[in-house]
Amino acid sequence: MFRLLKRRKAIKSYIYRLSLELHRRFGEKRFYSFEEVDRLFENGKYDKAFSAYAYALLCSRSSFDSYFSQLKVNCTYDGLRKFVAKKYFSGIIDFDASSIVHFAKGVGDKSYYESNLGSSSNDSGFSGHH
Repeated sequence: MFRLLKRRKAIKSYIYRLSLELHRRFGEKRFYSFEEVDRLFENGKYDKAFSAYAYALLCSRSSFDSYFSQLKVNCTYDGLRKFVAKKYFSGIIDFDASSIVHFAKGVGDKSYYESNLGSSSNDSGFSGHH
C-alpha cells in the first residue's frame, strides 16, 4: 500500500513538476531525451524509483524501448502510459510531452481533451496543440 502511494506521488510530480521544469530548461518539445530527463533526476528533487513512468510519459517510444529492452525489465511503454492515462487523461495514451506541459499548466483539463477528440484525422485530441 505504501509503495502504491509513493508511486502515485511520484507520477503526479512527473506530470506537474518535472514536465514544467523540462519545458523551462529545454524548451517545448514533443519528446525529451533520456539525457534531459536524467539531468533533472540528478538534482534529487524527484523520486527515481519510479523513473520508468517519467521516461514513458516524456520520452519517445523508440528511446524508451531501446533503453529498457537492454534491462530486461517487466514494463512496457504502453503499459506505463495506460496506468497514468487512466487517472489523468481519461484513458487517452496518445500524448506527448508538450501535451503534458499544457495539461500541467492548466491549459486544458480532462474535459478539454475529451471534447477535442477526433478534431483532426491524425490527432488524438490530446496533443495540446490547439
